[in-house]
Amino acid sequence: MYNINGLQFQILTSISLSSFVCSLLLILMILTIPLLNNAIASKDIFGVEKIYPTKKGGEEWYIDMINPLSDNRFDPYNLLAMEDRNSQDPLLFKIIRNKDNSWKMVPLTDYTRIRMNILTDDGYDQNKIETFDHSKLAEKGYMQSQRDWKNIEMTGYIKLNKFDIDKENGEFQWYNRGGLHDNIECEGVGYKGNLFFDGKTRFAKEQWHVSYDSIDKKDGSEKDLEKKWIGYKYIVYNVEDKKSGKTFVKMENWIDDDGGSNLGQSNWKKVYEYVDNGDWGKEGKECNGKKDQIITWGGPIATFRWDDAIDVDFKFMSVREIDPLKDIVNNENNINTK
Repeated sequence: MYNINGLQFQILTSISLSSFVCSLLLILMILTIPLLNNAIASKDIFGVEKIYPTKKGGEEWYIDMINPLSDNRFDPYNLLAMEDRNSQDPLLFKIIRNKDNSWKMVPLTDYTRIRMNILTDDGYDQNKIETFDHSKLAEKGYMQSQRDWKNIEMTGYIKLNKFDIDKENGEFQWYNRGGLHDNIECEGVGYKGNLFFDGKTRFAKEQWHVSYDSIDKKDGSEKDLEKKWIGYKYIVYNVEDKKSGKTFVKMENWIDDDGGSNLGQSNWKKVYEYVDNGDWGKEGKECNGKKDQIITWGGPIATFRWDDAIDVDFKFMSVREIDPLKDIVNNENNINTK
C-alpha cells in the first residue's frame, strides 16, 4: 500500500512539477513578447532603425526596392505637378537600378529639379481640398483628409555622385504639411528639413509658394556628401506647450554617416532640432493666417527633393506617421526655440 501511495505521490509530484515548468514558461513568454515587439518595432522593413514608433493604425509608406514604379502612391517624376504635359512628351527623368540593387535618378534633359512625391492611402485630389485658408486649416488639422501627412518621420539613404552647383548651396530637402507646391500659392506650404551637399543642415518654413524663411545652418554630416552613402531623417511633429496651452511644431534632423553599412545598429545621431513656437515668418497673412502662422496641420503630399544633382543613388526611402512624446517641448534643456 505504501508503495502504491508512494507511486501515486511520485506521479502527482511529476505532474505538479510539469505544470509548474509549463506555467513558468508561459509567464516568461508573456513577459518576453512585449520586449520582442519593441525590438521588432524599433526597426523598419529594411532593418533601418526608427527614432520614433509608428502610430498605431497610422500611415506608412516604404519604397518598393524591387519595382518602385509599380507603386501608385509614389510619384518620382513629379507628374502630379505636370498635368499639362502631353502623355507623348518624353520623360524628364529616369530611374535606373544599380548593381547593388539601389536606384539611381538620372535627368534626361538639363532640367534637374527632382521632386519625389509620396501620397497617403487617400491619394491626392486637389478638388477634395475644401479650403486653402490657413486659419481654417489650423482649426481642421488637415488639408485634404484626416490621413494627411502631419507627424512623420521621413527617412532616405542617398549617394551624391555628380552635381552642378556649389556644395554649400546644393541640398537635399525632405518636406511635408502641404499639397502641391505649384500654381496655388497657399497650397504650397510646409516645413522642410535641409541637408546640404557640404554636410551642413538646417530647417526652412514655406508659408506659401514661394515665400521662405530659414534658420541658420549647423554642422550635420562629418564630411561632405560627395560619392558616399549617407542616411538622412527629417522628423516633424506637433507638441503641446503646457504653460500656454498652444500647439507648437518640433523638427529634428538625424544623420547616419555610416550610410546604412550597419543597418539596425544605433548609427543615427541627432544633428539639429528646432521648435516653431511663433515669431518665425512674416508673410502668413497672405493665406489668411497670422503673420507667423504655425503650420500645425497635415498635408496630402510628403516630398523627397533635390536640385542641381545630375546623378544621385537612393534606397530605403520611407515615410511613417509617428507617435512622439507630447511634452518634450517643456524640456528646456533639450530644445532650441525662436
